[in-house]
Amino acid sequence: MNLDTTLVRNHSLTTAELDGEVVMLSLETNRYYGLNSVGTRIWELLAQPKTLSAVCDILLQEYNVSREQCEREVLAVAEKLLDEKLVHVSP
Repeated sequence: MNLDTTLVRNHSLTTAELDGEVVMLSLETNRYYGLNSVGTRIWELLAQPKTLSAVCDILLQEYNVSREQCEREVLAVAEKLLDEKLVHVSP
C-alpha cells in the first residue's frame, strides 16, 4: 500500500458515533472496533473512494502536522483498516 492507493469504506459494517468517535461492528468478523478522533476523520473521508494522498491533503488543512508525519500515520491507520477488512481497495 502507498499514497496512491485508493480506499473506500466497507459499507457492510454497522457503525455509530459516540462522543465524536466512530465505533463499528463487523458481522463478517464478529468484532467491535473503535476509532479515535483522527481515525474517525479518516473514516469520514473514506465514505467515497479516495487516495491516501488526497486524505493527507485534507488532513493537512485541518491539523497542525508535518506532511511526513501525516503520511506515515495515515498509512499506518489505513493498513490496520485494510487488515481488519474495514475498508477495501477501490479500482
